[in-house]
Amino acid sequence: MAGARSSSVVNRFLSRPALHYVGAISYSLYLFHFVVPGLGFSGRFDVFDRAAAAAYALNFLFTLALAIVLATGSYRLVEVPGRRIIRTAADRMLGLPRVSATSLQGARRRSDQLLGSPGVKQ
Repeated sequence: MAGARSSSVVNRFLSRPALHYVGAISYSLYLFHFVVPGLGFSGRFDVFDRAAAAAYALNFLFTLALAIVLATGSYRLVEVPGRRIIRTAADRMLGLPRVSATSLQGARRRSDQLLGSPGVKQ
């Protein structure tokens, strides 16, 4: 956490939206990564030449894209609604009031001002 605000090359690379997206769907991607290769090309080549390398590369790209599509569907159709249902049920059981997104943004803004975060006008 100490380097979270650093402008290093590694931090800029890890802050890219595509990597954030893969991080969000990572559990679903983990669940589907072993199923998808069986759906791709299953042939074998006697000699590993350029044609075989191209076929394996295309197979890899196809299965990677398919795994991402399935993981995205699982994330949006199962994980997000499930998380919302569980959070709502837990809040009801504990007697906690439902917190709206706008009140969370206001609380975050106030905490940033108190902590003196860069880019926040005081």
